[in-house]
Amino acid sequence: REAGSPKSRKSGKSGESGNAESHEIRNPKPTTSNTLSGACVTGTDSKRSRRAFRIRKGSTMAESKLALRAAFKKVNDQKDPLNWVVIRAPDGKVVMDGCGTGLKTMMQAFKNEEMQWGLIGVLGVDDGSSVKSIRSKLVQIHWCGSSVHEADRGKLIKTQRPAIQKFAGAIACEVATSDPEEITSRKLAYKLFHAQGAHKPTYYDFGNEKVDCKGLSTTDDDGEEDDEDEDFA
Repeated sequence: REAGSPKSRKSGKSGESGNAESHEIRNPKPTTSNTLSGACVTGTDSKRSRRAFRIRKGSTMAESKLALRAAFKKVNDQKDPLNWVVIRAPDGKVVMDGCGTGLKTMMQAFKNEEMQWGLIGVLGVDDGSSVKSIRSKLVQIHWCGSSVHEADRGKLIKTQRPAIQKFAGAIACEVATSDPEEITSRKLAYKLFHAQGAHKPTYYDFGNEKVDCKGLSTTDDDGEEDDEDEDFA
């Protein structure tokens, strides 16, 4: 027998939570989809959240598809705060470039060198009666970055639009732009308000900002160019 053998020591490893990368999500409930939480960057308008909105490097095609489906399911869920995805369809296959909460945050996900489509779920809330009514409206933003050559735009649209339309399904309205300053919650609310039938909501909820419908009259300056949006073809 050996005398004075060293005492066994317990491992001094600390919890791993201190090293976990934190993404600020306005969600009181934990994300249940590991695929989504591992692949999708979300955030608010803080400097911290302005890092690239992307699928994590090393993700397989199958993981990316699952993340996209999980994110889009949340966009269509009225109770989930995640309300937008930004997608494109190179070679006719839809891929996700980002997802998150709030219109301003979504506009940060668009890239100058890409043609992309943003899908944001807007809630039309009727809170003026004894029963509160909520209707989901899917708005599509067709983005063409300023660095995309004009000669390439028609080809990009022809290649990608069919897959985008099939993925998105029915949308309430669409806006095309190359300037992020053109897209505001008020302008989108105006389009939704006048595209809707006789029953109008009390306000529109864009995730982290609301637009009161009382000010969306037919003479609203934000809707003066409502007849036709920019055409990239």
